[in-house]
Amino acid sequence: MSSALFPAFLARPYTERFVHRTAGADMGGGRRVTSATLGSSGLFAAEGLLFLPQGANTFDTLAAFVAARRGAYDSFLYLPAHDYHGTSSLEAVGTGDGSTVLFALDYKYPKTGTFTLTVNGVAKTEGTHWNLADSASGSFSLGEAPYVLFTGGNTPALGHLIVATYKFYIPVRFEDDDPLGSVVVLNHTGDSSADTFQGGPLRLLQDFAGSHLTTVPTP
Repeated sequence: MSSALFPAFLARPYTERFVHRTAGADMGGGRRVTSATLGSSGLFAAEGLLFLPQGANTFDTLAAFVAARRGAYDSFLYLPAHDYHGTSSLEAVGTGDGSTVLFALDYKYPKTGTFTLTVNGVAKTEGTHWNLADSASGSFSLGEAPYVLFTGGNTPALGHLIVATYKFYIPVRFEDDDPLGSVVVLNHTGDSSADTFQGGPLRLLQDFAGSHLTTVPTP
């Protein structure tokens, strides 16, 4: 799985929602196997028209990104525009014991710069009281297991609740192998300020590596 970030926007109007995936196969003798991806609410899906690439990216950047994913083969990271499964809700990170400084976060792909963190109801500042880390070393790389690492002198006291809100990326894939098939380039100069195109619809579907539920009905 890639930790590459989706280098484009989905233009309004677009949708972000949960969908379910179920497949069935006839086994003969009136028997049918049905399998479905397990998930509490289904799989996250986003659909809309492609918008101008972000920042200094050009259409060539987007085309290279799709080629690197090999169509729908490799996953990448997408930041939902709306709340998804708690991205804007309070997460109880842990409870202080007076000595522990490293606390695991629930979601693997947090977006830096979006955090609000409190200890016992008191706001704590990133870079001063704590840092985002993937180990006790204090560094962080997207794709590694994320932790909150408190700095010296800021260890949460016994019984103090640590709460955080933050946005996080969702691992997704293009739904098909030719996501740029309906894109029309209006102006292609290689300059991000001049490149324009019309595209879509584009559909992204959550990359779910969990279990599957299979049932075999009795005839």
